[in-house]
Amino acid sequence: MAVAPTMASTPMMSHIPQWRQQEYQQHQLIKEPLLPEDIADTVIFLLSAKSKAYTGATFDINNGCYLR
Repeated sequence: MAVAPTMASTPMMSHIPQWRQQEYQQHQLIKEPLLPEDIADTVIFLLSAKSKAYTGATFDINNGCYLR
């Protein structure tokens, strides 16, 4: 399994140009910023017995910006 997060609200975001951040945020279905805790919650779930039925999946954590 893989976890594929997108831009999260961290100090690292300061290295991304403001115009790109705004462009990306305009395409999100969920308007609240993605937090590191959101990514951690997914990883904790995947490490738990509750995820035993998941195999070979990629978990895109992207606030609905890239739909498949």
